[in-house]
Amino acid sequence: KLLPVIDQLNDDFTDVKFIYINNYKIGEDSTVLDFKVNNSACCPSSVIGQCVPDQIPCQDRTQYMFWDSFHPTEIFNIFYAERSYRALDPSYAYPYDISHLISVDQGVAVAK
Repeated sequence: KLLPVIDQLNDDFTDVKFIYINNYKIGEDSTVLDFKVNNSACCPSSVIGQCVPDQIPCQDRTQYMFWDSFHPTEIFNIFYAERSYRALDPSYAYPYDISHLISVDQGVAVAK
């Protein structure tokens, strides 16, 4: 349902380009990172899901998918950013990824 909206926005607003990044699909494919821990946070979390102050986080953050109950770790953010920028799978981005978005000729003159 969302992809036709992206098409409609691109048709209605020709001076801008809209894309959709499929967070869910990229997250599904994060298994290639082989996280040792993907069901708990790197830091001790409070009832509301954030890190408890003054607690020692995990020693190897590269082994954890999440920093706290909500925020991904750096390694996952890098993975997500790389796949958003250059989609290895067509289902990651629509109608194209960020690398193609920045190369779209908008016909905009840049002042010198």
